[in-house]
Amino acid sequence: CSALLSTVAEGSSGEEERLSWDAHTVTLSTAGVIRKKWSFDQEGQVIQWACLGFLEVAAESHNPSYTSTASASSSSRPIFGPFAHVKRKKENTSEKTTYEPAVFIFLRSLGRIYLKNGIDYTFGLPFIVRKAWPLSPHGVMIQRVLDRSEIEEAEMTGDTPLPTIFSL
Repeated sequence: CSALLSTVAEGSSGEEERLSWDAHTVTLSTAGVIRKKWSFDQEGQVIQWACLGFLEVAAESHNPSYTSTASASSSSRPIFGPFAHVKRKKENTSEKTTYEPAVFIFLRSLGRIYLKNGIDYTFGLPFIVRKAWPLSPHGVMIQRVLDRSEIEEAEMTGDTPLPTIFSL
């Protein structure tokens, strides 16, 4: 695969960001200047698609107003076990969500998400990605390749083929 594919999006600073890729390398550039480059030669898989988007991230912050006194309940006995642990954790933190700029890269059987804040995620893909589009306000829509055997089986049985569009 010697073709070079690319997508363009407006970055958080208002400058145009370009994501370009070939079979094993993805390059993120802003105004013609390379900002980041990822190489996937070691994975032994070809890059199927890549796109820019946003990922919803929960930012937990410590709530100093939490006290260890029991809340008003129908029973004065203290609660113990995993449910009490979850309840204390929820009371102890307040969750705020933010949308982090991200680069989504889809290999043959792996997906990679690189956030601009330095955090990255890896996940398995049970299908080959044909194309992906960023969704608003966050996430991506993924189209999978429909295998010829699935089409033939659907025609033989009269069933409709399995879904081809997914979201992340």
